[in-house]
Amino acid sequence: MLDKTKTLASTVVNGINVDDLFALIENVRRDAAKGKTNWRVTTSWQGQARSRTKIESFGMGGEQIPRRFSIDIVAQRLHDGLIRSAVRRARDHSRKPGD
Repeated sequence: MLDKTKTLASTVVNGINVDDLFALIENVRRDAAKGKTNWRVTTSWQGQARSRTKIESFGMGGEQIPRRFSIDIVAQRLHDGLIRSAVRRARDHSRKPGD
């Protein structure tokens, strides 16, 4: 006997399986503990206003999911502010009294 079950293709938008996302939302609505996450990350200072965070995995709803990637962060406003401040100090320091 042939199986005549029809399978529906998942809806994917911008690389996200929307059907799975809605199922997750519904599961969390029923049991908020399933929405709890934990992350295995390491952050290291790279000098000045830069840091790198390496993600190994995350856990959600009791399941550990390996995801290895890194995020490099530059605190640009802080960095720009430090540069402006250093330039201002250097300029002020190089001025002769009475200028």
